[in-house]
Amino acid sequence: MNINLFLMLGGGVVTPTIQITTPAYLDPAKMRVGDVIGSAFTAGVYPDFQGNPVVETSVAYTVDGGSVLASYVLQAGDVVGAALVHLTAGAATRDYYAEPSTIIDFSYATSDLEWTVPPGGGAVPSAFVLANWSIADAGTNGDATVTITTLPADGGSAITDLEYRIDGGTAASFGAATTGTYPIASLPDGTAVTVEVRARNANGAGPWSDVKSVTTTGVPDAFTAGMWTLTDLATGGDARIAISALPAANGAALTDLERKVGAGAWTSLAGTTTGNYDVAGFTDGAATNVLIRAVNAKGNGADSDTKSVTTTAADVTAPTLTSPTDAANGATAATGSVSTDEGNGTLWWVVSTSGTAPTKAQVKAGQDHTGVAAADAGSQAVAATGVQTLSPAPSGLTASTAYTIHFMHEDAAANQSAVASGDGFTTAAASGISLVGWVTAFGNNDTNATLDLTALTGGSDTSPSTGDYVIIFGAASSGTDNPVTISDGTYTALGADIYQSDTFKVNTNVFGKVQGGTPDTSVSINGASNSTGGNSAVAVVLRGVNATTQMDVALVSTGALNTALADAPSITPSTAGAWIICGGGIAQDTSPGTFTGPANMTDYHQASSVGSSRGNVAWAAIKTDWASGAFDPAALTGGDESTSYAYGAFALAVRPA
Repeated sequence: MNINLFLMLGGGVVTPTIQITTPAYLDPAKMRVGDVIGSAFTAGVYPDFQGNPVVETSVAYTVDGGSVLASYVLQAGDVVGAALVHLTAGAATRDYYAEPSTIIDFSYATSDLEWTVPPGGGAVPSAFVLANWSIADAGTNGDATVTITTLPADGGSAITDLEYRIDGGTAASFGAATTGTYPIASLPDGTAVTVEVRARNANGAGPWSDVKSVTTTGVPDAFTAGMWTLTDLATGGDARIAISALPAANGAALTDLERKVGAGAWTSLAGTTTGNYDVAGFTDGAATNVLIRAVNAKGNGADSDTKSVTTTAADVTAPTLTSPTDAANGATAATGSVSTDEGNGTLWWVVSTSGTAPTKAQVKAGQDHTGVAAADAGSQAVAATGVQTLSPAPSGLTASTAYTIHFMHEDAAANQSAVASGDGFTTAAASGISLVGWVTAFGNNDTNATLDLTALTGGSDTSPSTGDYVIIFGAASSGTDNPVTISDGTYTALGADIYQSDTFKVNTNVFGKVQGGTPDTSVSINGASNSTGGNSAVAVVLRGVNATTQMDVALVSTGALNTALADAPSITPSTAGAWIICGGGIAQDTSPGTFTGPANMTDYHQASSVGSSRGNVAWAAIKTDWASGAFDPAALTGGDESTSYAYGAFALAVRPA
C-alpha cells in the first residue's frame, strides 16, 4: 500500500510527499484483556524523503477518549482509538493516525473511537484454590516453604510465573511456573504472617488466592555483651554468670541456657530466666574464657561474646577497724568515722546511750547491747581502705544526752571485724526553732524554677546544714490541670496539689525535707508543662525542727476563685514553740503584682513567673511568736487583683526539737 502524505513546512505545502509503503497499525489480536497496548503497535515502512530517512519519533495512544502510555494494560470494554504517530524527515515533520488493522479508514478524529476490547479477549490465570497449595515453617530462622501441588487454570495462555506476597505487600516471584516447593525467607520469627499466591501468563496476573497463615521459628539469637556479666566470687574456683536480659527466642520458647568454660563441653545452667548462675570448677589465678548460649526446640543459638574471669581463693581474713571517733553536732545530730584495712563490703553502725559495745550481730541488726533498737543506726558501702565517714550522719538524737557510736565492718566475703566504739559524746541542749534563710526562684514559659539553696538570705546562714528543715511552696501556670512536681524525689509533698481554674489558672503544692549528711545545694519546681506558662517557688529553711515529727498538727488548705488576695486557713498548733508557716500559689496574667504579706505574720516572701500568656506568684509567710490557741493568718493585700484570678493556700505548723 502506497500512501502520499503532504508534509507541512514553515511557509506552505512542499512536494513531493512522503510515501508510506506500509502504514503503522494497531493489531486487534494483541489488544486483549491484560495486554499492554504498546505491544499492539506495528511500525510503518517509509521510503526516504528528499534523501532523509523517515522516522517514527513518538506514538501516543488513546483509550476511552483519553491519552494513555504505551505501558497501559487493557481491560474488558476499553474503547481504543487510533494511535497518533509523529514522523520526522530531516527538518520536516508530519502526524497521522495508526488505526486498528481491521478498521483502517483514515477517518480518525479524537472523538472517533473505533475498536472495543472484547470481554474474554484474553484471560489471566484463575485463582489458586486452597487445597492446591500449602505453607509451612521451615524450622530455620525466618524461613517458610510454599508447596504447590496443582496449578490453576491458565486462561488459555501458558502460565509463565508464580508469585506470592506477605501481609498484602508487594508481589514477589518464586522464579518458576511449575508445581513444587519454594522457599520464602526473612520472615519475622514468632509472628504470624499471611501469605497469598497467584499465577501469571502473557495476559497478566491472575487474582490472589485466599490467605494462609504461617509462624516461622528458629534457634535463639546470640547473647550480646550487655546482656550478661562474669565475675569472680572470691570463694575459691567459683564465678558468677549474671544474666540481665535474654536474646530473642525466635518463635520457640527457650528450653535451656548453657555455658562453656574454657575448652570444656557445653553444660546446662539449669535455668531459662534472667538471674545469677554460679559456676564452680575454675582454676584460681588463671584467666578462663566463658561462653553462653540459649537453646530452644529448634536447636542451639549462636555463641555469645567471650568473657574472661580469674577466680581467687576464698577470703577468710576479717577486716580490722582502728581510730573510731564520734562527736555531737548540735542537739540532735552527731558525726562519726572509723578506719578499715579492707576496701570492700559494708560498714554497719549504731548510736547507743551506753558505752558498752553491742555484739556484731546486734550492730548489724541496729540494736544496742541489750538487744533494744538503738537511738540511730545505719550502713554504707566501703569502696576503699582508710577513713570511713558516716554519711548520712546520725540524727534524731535527744538533746543533752550521752551517746556512743559503735562500728562493725563486714567484708565482701562476710568476714566481720571486731566491734570498735568511739569515746562517746553528749548532745547540746535543746533550743527553739530558728530561721536559716529564704530563697526564691522562677521559670518562664515552662522553664523549671530552680532554687539555689547555697544563696539563702534573711537568716542565720547562707545554706542549710544537716538536720535543717526545708519547706518549699511551688506554683505553676498552664491552660490545664498540671500538678506541681519537684526534681528531687526525696522531698515529701506535705499537702495535695491544689488546682484553681478561673480565666487564669494555677496549680500549687508544698514540699518538705529534713536535710541529711550532705545537704542539698539546689532543687527545682516544675509543673506548667506549657510553653506559655511558668513556674515559681519560695523556700524557707528552718533549724531546730523536730527530726522525726516535723508537722506539729495536720496541714490545712483552701482556695478561691475570682480573687488574687490569698487568705490561708486557720490552724491550731499543739506544741509550745511551734512556728506557723503559710503560703501557696496565685494565678496572674503576664504582669504579676507584688503583694503585701499577712499583717499578723512575722516575715513574707514571694516569687513571680511570667509566661508568654499567663503568670503566677508563689508566696510564703512565717509566724515565729505563736503562743497558744487557733491562729488565722490575715489575707494578702495589694498586688494585682482581678476576678479573673484564683489562688490555693496552705497553713502548717512545725514542731520544735
